[in-house]
Amino acid sequence: PLADSLKAEIFPREVSVSKSIDFVYSVLAVIKSTGLTGFDTIEISTPSRVEGIDAIQLFDAGGALIGGREFADLNDRTAVDGFRIVSVTDNHFALAFPHVTANHSRVDIRFRSQVLTYSTNFGGSMRLSTATEAFQVVTAGNAASLGAGDDPRNSGTTVLSPEVLSGGRLLDQVSIHPNPFSPNGDGVNDHLTVEYNLLSVTAPSPVSITVHDLRGRLVGIINQSEEISGRYQDKRWDGRSQSGDLLPPGLYIIRIEVDGDAENAELASLVSLAY
Repeated sequence: PLADSLKAEIFPREVSVSKSIDFVYSVLAVIKSTGLTGFDTIEISTPSRVEGIDAIQLFDAGGALIGGREFADLNDRTAVDGFRIVSVTDNHFALAFPHVTANHSRVDIRFRSQVLTYSTNFGGSMRLSTATEAFQVVTAGNAASLGAGDDPRNSGTTVLSPEVLSGGRLLDQVSIHPNPFSPNGDGVNDHLTVEYNLLSVTAPSPVSITVHDLRGRLVGIINQSEEISGRYQDKRWDGRSQSGDLLPPGLYIIRIEVDGDAENAELASLVSLAY
């Protein structure tokens, strides 16, 4: 083990669904036993790609700040005094910092992310970079006082969004751009991109994105797959029909359909194709 225990909590723990939220994630390390190696990397799981990593801070047993840094953006991978962003994926991010071996040291991470289901666990683990197989999962507990309303009796790594239970929506933050678009091969606005949040879909469910003319006839398919809750930004259309031919300029309807766990959702949007 890296430590006797690693108590972690996130704050706030009750938030609006499908909104960018400023979170602080704190881990308190108990390192008393002999032979413990300590750690220098933290990994945090997220429901979708994190929107921003703002800062990391290290505190000693007395709560005094002993080091840290702020990050310009997710692409800021430079190391400053041992602090750096190691990786960012669609479901986790990792940060490195100076080797921690002192008892009751604390690591705080400030980041921005969205919650897309009623209950979301931001699981975490610590690693030691010099031992690739060495890691230890954090356990939910009270790590620090993280803000007004942070009740130590409810400390943990799970975030709730109660409005999901009464909201009844599966699609949110839908963006279809650019509109108009012009697939003429000049490298400018050649593709239409469809982005959306899928909410409260716990099991893989059919998601269909299709293109129709103004008479309602199917003329193209952008996506047909099974998906779960998450932020999706990878659906693109090149203006071609199912047979691969470029469609004539004009107005078309993009239809998104979701067959969810307990209900369905459908959204239609008008787009303009021009040359």
